[in-house]
Amino acid sequence: MFNTLTQNSVFYILDKNTKPELKIGKVVKANTNQQFYGLANHGIDITVDVDGETYEFKNIPPNLSIANPSTGLIISDNSDDMFKEFEAIVKSSQQILDNIDYHKSIIESKDSILSVLSPQFAKDNEQRNKLSALETKVNCMEQGISDIKTMLIEVLNNKK
Repeated sequence: MFNTLTQNSVFYILDKNTKPELKIGKVVKANTNQQFYGLANHGIDITVDVDGETYEFKNIPPNLSIANPSTGLIISDNSDDMFKEFEAIVKSSQQILDNIDYHKSIIESKDSILSVLSPQFAKDNEQRNKLSALETKVNCMEQGISDIKTMLIEVLNNKK
């Protein structure tokens, strides 16, 4: 538990903002914050050194051994708790990967289902499709005109 931290205690920081990275450091100091939130809740301010880089965590619940002090970070003073937490993250990611095809099918069926549910969506979607087809035709016409101009230039240059 965070309330038992002392100087030089081992401390684990899991940064999962991009590619998960585990940082292991030592507690520089752990001070009880005297600001009380409610009846008996108070926090601990923890300063950790990881290879010369300082991390500060404020108002961490003292009765926990693992916490999320900020988005994308998990901290713990216990390797077993961090192990369990990371296993849960891996399991969640694996479940997501196992369901990719299902989620792709949801995206693929979006237009047809929303068109049934909303006539306005169907009308807007049809208008987008018509506009896209019209843009394709105009691009083809532009290319055709460009090709005709090139042929005319060649014919005129050959007559000289």
